[in-house]
Amino acid sequence: MDLISNTEAAECREKRQVLVEYDDVEWQRREWICVYKEGLFSLFMVEQGLSWVDRRDPYTSSHAKILWPAHTFSALVSTIDMPSQAQPVEFLLDRELAFTDYKQLKPFQDRR
Repeated sequence: MDLISNTEAAECREKRQVLVEYDDVEWQRREWICVYKEGLFSLFMVEQGLSWVDRRDPYTSSHAKILWPAHTFSALVSTIDMPSQAQPVEFLLDRELAFTDYKQLKPFQDRR
């Protein structure tokens, strides 16, 4: 088995690219980015799935919590310390960003 040096491994990582589409931008404006290039990103996350998450209803004055659909994310690059139980989410409809306890996620299941 051949082993590669750390330098070769770093070069290999830097060549891997991700096709990025931006919110609220037409799809033709997407671009390839080397997300693993050292120093380019402290944190780069991609959508992982859809879950139900407790939150206060943003459309009423009630402080009661309701389940709301939200995108969950997974880090491709992370050089920052985040608590392992803190799951970043983006709520659908109003697109609010928040962190929630990973154990509180209720995965969305299509019941077809």
